[in-house]
Amino acid sequence: MANNLVEVNIVKLKQKHYVRKGYWFDFSKKKMEQIIGLMKDDFYIIIYGDSNTSDDYYVIPYKIVSNYFREEALARERRNNQRWIGSIHKDHMFTVKAEPRLDISSYYGNRTFLDKALGK
Repeated sequence: MANNLVEVNIVKLKQKHYVRKGYWFDFSKKKMEQIIGLMKDDFYIIIYGDSNTSDDYYVIPYKIVSNYFREEALARERRNNQRWIGSIHKDHMFTVKAEPRLDISSYYGNRTFLDKALGK
């Protein structure tokens, strides 16, 4: 059974936010556009790791990282699958493609942001 608070609440979180598992991730352009159409820029990018660690997650307001999701930062692929590829490093630095790294340490395991994402 999962202990990670994001994984425990994943069904509810996915209704309004973009949730990905793992610290290497991809975000679909199509799905991002759907969420923006529904929520404007009032949603969270949620990335979680170990299922057995309750606070192994980041809940990042989209507004903080929105500049990383530009056309020029999309991965170049042979297929017609448009997505952004990025990672979070051990030092809590977020990056997409070759963009500058962003310190997101204040969003790691932050229950205040998780509660906001859950509508509490």
